[in-house]
Amino acid sequence: MLKEGTTHIVKYEFRNDEPDITHGRGYAYNLNYHIVWCTKHRNQALANPIIVDSLKDKILQICRENEYTVKALEIMPTHVHIHNRSCRQEIH
Repeated sequence: MLKEGTTHIVKYEFRNDEPDITHGRGYAYNLNYHIVWCTKHRNQALANPIIVDSLKDKILQICRENEYTVKALEIMPTHVHIHNRSCRQEIH
């Protein structure tokens, strides 16, 4: 665990070769999400590297299953930032 007053940030940036704009017949969109959540009472529950690695793997698994592209993921001791993009396309 971290000592009080110290900071620890784990930052993951992913290379994305996909275009930012999705085009289709009669539409174009760029749908991005910035999601932030924190631990209860801002406890430093995410300070353990084992927990951080497990959380990162689980987030990436969920995003793959739901066809989201993760652009950036930042895990701090008290909160998580994730910036992702929807890649799901309707086929008609």
